[in-house]
Amino acid sequence: MRSSSRPPQPARETGIRRGCLRGCAALLFVTALLLLVYTFGLRPLLSRAVADQIAPLPAATAVATGGGRLDGLLPTAIAALPPGELVLTEERANDFLAARPDALAPLEAARLSFDDGRAIATISAYGVSSAASVTLAADQGRLVVTSARLEPPLAYVLSADELARLLAERLNAELTAQGRRIDAVRIEEGRLILITS
Repeated sequence: MRSSSRPPQPARETGIRRGCLRGCAALLFVTALLLLVYTFGLRPLLSRAVADQIAPLPAATAVATGGGRLDGLLPTAIAALPPGELVLTEERANDFLAARPDALAPLEAARLSFDDGRAIATISAYGVSSAASVTLAADQGRLVVTSARLEPPLAYVLSADELARLLAERLNAELTAQGRRIDAVRIEEGRLILITS
């Protein structure tokens, strides 16, 4: 009678299955961990970096925190708002953006349109184009983003909600710094109507 040191065939197959299951579980865990780090860490950081470039902190906040640019698109745009009703057409908004290409960095290009209660920006950055849309409202003198959407492929890199929240915060901070407020906002076909004081 020969004794064999090999385990029986079913026991060996069970060990292989367990090893494969452990490997798959470890791979799923690592993938889930990377996804969490990306979703809650990297994506918000990238969104904040883009917001910092597009809409720097207002002068008073920038000096207090020791950062941010003191010039830029946002302070200029707020300073240009006359009190009362302002009708901003797509053409006028796009001419304003085209005249200040350096202020849009890191965006290579941006084109605005107003349609069906939404402001839509077609943006290009790093050779990739996407559309972003927001719906806006005025609440106690502040501009509020009620919904935000960013289409792929930039949606994979940036968070639309985080970016819209940050840009609205910067806009409202700049309004406050300049002693301005937005009393009403309405978006119609081809135009944005602001009532400011």
